[in-house]
Amino acid sequence: MARDVLQCRQTSLDRPHGCRELIRAMPRLSRHLSVVLLLGSLPAAGEAAHERRIKATLSTWAKDDVECDYLYTHSSNGGPEIAEQYSMSDGWSLLAIGGGPPGSEEARTYHSQAGRESRARRSVPGFKLSEHIDPESATVESENDETFTIAYSPRSRNSEEDVLLQKMNVKMRGQLTVASADLQPRTMRIELAEPVAVAVPPVRVSNYSESRSFVVDPTTGVLLVRSVDLESSGRAFLFKRVSSSFTHRFDYRGCRFVRKD
Repeated sequence: MARDVLQCRQTSLDRPHGCRELIRAMPRLSRHLSVVLLLGSLPAAGEAAHERRIKATLSTWAKDDVECDYLYTHSSNGGPEIAEQYSMSDGWSLLAIGGGPPGSEEARTYHSQAGRESRARRSVPGFKLSEHIDPESATVESENDETFTIAYSPRSRNSEEDVLLQKMNVKMRGQLTVASADLQPRTMRIELAEPVAVAVPPVRVSNYSESRSFVVDPTTGVLLVRSVDLESSGRAFLFKRVSSSFTHRFDYRGCRFVRKD
């Protein structure tokens, strides 16, 4: 492999297309080799094997800096599906609402200052497991011939959120299902471990869950979120039933690594 890369560099002016394919394949080959080496070093069974398998999973899927063109569809509370598109060259555009073209008022709202600021806060492609999973709390809960499931305590996105959750005594639990052969995450689920009561306004949240599925980009080998589903339910003012649901779907194309200056 190293000799092929060296030859590719030396003859890139004569055979640019063949070299380009080899260079594109390097991230995938490197990722595959690291997984093989990590799995090869694991004992067959035991608590130490589980700990190493968890560490291998978290270290394998670090968040690389990538950018992609992608189609983003989402809906909330059973409402119409909204389809948007992100282009690396042109940015965001609104494609459809409820299967039809957006109206003038909807387009005006989308392109308003508030709309642009909202889209600027969206996460970029690439998913780093260690930002969401506390390795000290992670254990292998179950396994079969194809997958194993990691149970863990979810991490907060920032310190302010962590303090807020502690004050409210919010307890969460998470599960990550991983393919045994290549350590590729398949699904992640986060949910309330027990109901939460809020004093002002008086709300009792009995159910909250986030479910994610993943895909690996074939060009860069980066872990990407394919879908997110959020559901919550409870009671407001002690008697009124309330619930909400959100769905998000992503379809990526043309991902590439971001150059660091």
